[in-house]
Amino acid sequence: MASSTSANAIPVFSGENFDFWSIKIKTILRAYYLWEVVENGIPKAAAPLKEKTEAAESTTTTTTKSESSPTTVPMKEWQKKDANSLAKIHLAVSDSIFPRIMNSTSAKEAWDTLQDEFKGTVKILAIKLQTLRRDFENLRMTEGETIKDFSSIAIEVVNQMKSYGGNITNQRVIEKFLIFLTEKFDSVVNIIEETRNLSELSEKKSNTNSKPYTGRCTPLVTPILPHTNTSDH
Repeated sequence: MASSTSANAIPVFSGENFDFWSIKIKTILRAYYLWEVVENGIPKAAAPLKEKTEAAESTTTTTTKSESSPTTVPMKEWQKKDANSLAKIHLAVSDSIFPRIMNSTSAKEAWDTLQDEFKGTVKILAIKLQTLRRDFENLRMTEGETIKDFSSIAIEVVNQMKSYGGNITNQRVIEKFLIFLTEKFDSVVNIIEETRNLSELSEKKSNTNSKPYTGRCTPLVTPILPHTNTSDH
């Protein structure tokens, strides 16, 4: 799984939770203005490296880091970006994963290799997403299971769906969440459905209705909402 030795260290991927690790490493690469070269490779239109005198270099037009136009950034700069990106990717994988990318000559090649193996092709992603959707639909709360434990499982499934490109609204999560609950919570579910509009509840993330009924846990509905990457469109 992804891990790091300190809060500021690069997260290390060792074969599990590729989606979470990839989000973290992308953020780091973007912070250093390196993600573009990882995603697209060195542009073919990059300005060729030319011999310049010091006087000529001092008058050469350059771009800011945020511009990164391939026609104005010299090839040498792109090569530096690529080497720096590849080095960071090397540092971000464990010794057991490193052999898979040790022969990659560019950051894009290394990244694509990891993504193809651990995330999969478009077809594989579609299959994984379909499996997760089925898992979500089949979720059921078991007798004796706490709301907290059940919502943690549901959160994990919803977030995995989102990481594979699935779209699911907060309202849909709430609707299914209420259905998943055991008969023990039927009275609570009825109160919520009769007194609150679910779309309004998804926006306000209210927890006042269920609190008196759950006893051993915090909100009935809202534990699942703040932690899921859902959208309301």
